[in-house]
Amino acid sequence: MGTLEFTRSGQREIRKLLDWIAGIPVDSVTVTLPYLAKIIKKEYPKLKLHVSTFDYVDTVTKARYWEDLGVDSIVLPNTLFNRNFEALKKFRKHLKCKIQLLANNACLFGCHCVGYHKTIMSHTSQSRDISRGYVVDYCALSCRYQRMLEPVNFIRSDWIRPEDVVYYEEIGIDALKIVGRARSTDFIIRAVDAYTRRDYEGNLLDILAHPYGEKRRQNLHRFLRGLHYALRFFSLNSFYVRRMVRSFPALEVYLDNKKLDGFMKYFIDGHCKGDPCDGCSYCHDIARKALKIDEDYRQRFLKTYKKVLDEIVEGRPFRYF
Repeated sequence: MGTLEFTRSGQREIRKLLDWIAGIPVDSVTVTLPYLAKIIKKEYPKLKLHVSTFDYVDTVTKARYWEDLGVDSIVLPNTLFNRNFEALKKFRKHLKCKIQLLANNACLFGCHCVGYHKTIMSHTSQSRDISRGYVVDYCALSCRYQRMLEPVNFIRSDWIRPEDVVYYEEIGIDALKIVGRARSTDFIIRAVDAYTRRDYEGNLLDILAHPYGEKRRQNLHRFLRGLHYALRFFSLNSFYVRRMVRSFPALEVYLDNKKLDGFMKYFIDGHCKGDPCDGCSYCHDIARKALKIDEDYRQRFLKTYKKVLDEIVEGRPFRYF
């Protein structure tokens, strides 16, 4: 929060927001900051409290500090633990609070931008931050490029198939969190339905919150949002950003979900050594079987994204002309 939580105005805003949340009433809130957790437990005891995956609770010791604060559940880091069943069993054995995992996320395995990206999202969501939400998401663009550069990354990613929910129930995971707050209502309903039925026929990417976005209908909200950006010309070159966005090719990748049947058993049996991901061809073999990408399309994609990433490094989006 950029230390705003330790200012008079910041305190007023926090209390105003929490008063509103408690008055709706909302059942629970998710936090990353221990300080906010203590405020909520003391002043708003009826609210259930969850620890965000943004806090990156990567050890049982860290989790126990949160547990001592009285939290109801912890969302473990998806990039670390979604397929590490040995570690998940250890967390379950030593914790009393509930454990959640992100089900349909699609971060790169071992992503080097994970902390940076979460910080960007935290600050650009704040009304008083200098960016006011006006940002080039370099991390997401880099992720897309890396995924297409090595398509096996579509398989190495941290998603959990609807059909594999049972394996997490068996070791005591309490809940899977469906992500996609920035996506359409249709996407959210489709994803929730798939995980509820524990079955999905078709392209698995259609229910994953992968960083490619989706084609969205033009509406008044999107028009006003675009106008808001255009009026802030001196923060970012809106003309360049518009041209950049229009240059991106739509996602043309098909990950056949039914060809992934039995995929998780390799991880459950402890064959995956995780880090470093060397000397194993398992995910490569799965990619050859279940993943379809036209090579001409892939090369066009890489060319476009490399050009954009190079221009961001050169500072093109931040020049007026």
